[in-house]
Amino acid sequence: MGSVVSLIEGKLGMSQAYLSLDEAEAPSMKQLALSASQITAVSGNTFTFKFNPLSYTLEKDSHWASAPQASAGEAPESSFLGPGARALRLQIFMDDSWNPVSGSIQPEIDFLMKCCDPTPESVTEGKPRPPYVRFGWGPNVLFKAYVSSVSVEVSLFSPTGTPLRATASISLTEVPETVARQNPTSGTPNPQRAHRVEAGDTLAGIAYRYWKDPNLWRAIAEVNRIDDPDRLVPGRELLIPEAADARLMG
Repeated sequence: MGSVVSLIEGKLGMSQAYLSLDEAEAPSMKQLALSASQITAVSGNTFTFKFNPLSYTLEKDSHWASAPQASAGEAPESSFLGPGARALRLQIFMDDSWNPVSGSIQPEIDFLMKCCDPTPESVTEGKPRPPYVRFGWGPNVLFKAYVSSVSVEVSLFSPTGTPLRATASISLTEVPETVARQNPTSGTPNPQRAHRVEAGDTLAGIAYRYWKDPNLWRAIAEVNRIDDPDRLVPGRELLIPEAADARLMG
């Protein structure tokens, strides 16, 4: 199967992308490499897939209000209310047809449909909502969002109805990046800012940028639960604690 995927990847120039559920940590380069032998794969709260579309659609609007008057001979004055959220529409190709005996893309379909269902945790808390997701593809296309719609067109299936090939159309709507503030007496550092990792970033360099002390890099690692400080994924959002907390932790 790996040779077939390599052939498709070579012809179409496909590269790895992912969709992670509800604040799940972005997959590491190692995890992406392990899933690279498959067109799509679901592991826990992360869906990885080959992705290099002919096009995708990114939209953003602005909201204005105006009060038309019957006697006015020209356009009424408008007041700017604020910018709208970004919206991303994309398609994901899913195929397991070269494994006709036990192949199935049902886990991938279930994952995408799950993005529109309230999470058990939110239902328990009395505030039902579907999970937030994070879409990542290289360093430039990544933001936190909710899935506003999913449509899956199955084009190949087994004699028993198991889906083997399909195209999923997904619409994502951006939600704001919020930094949860903890009670200082709880012993948990009080994150104050967020830093988006760029290619070439190091924890020591980030610590110097915010606190002028590269030796405080361990505070960033601890707050963000980073086990390997040499492996930072571009595009990931890191919480930056207050300087006082960082020094206590460092």
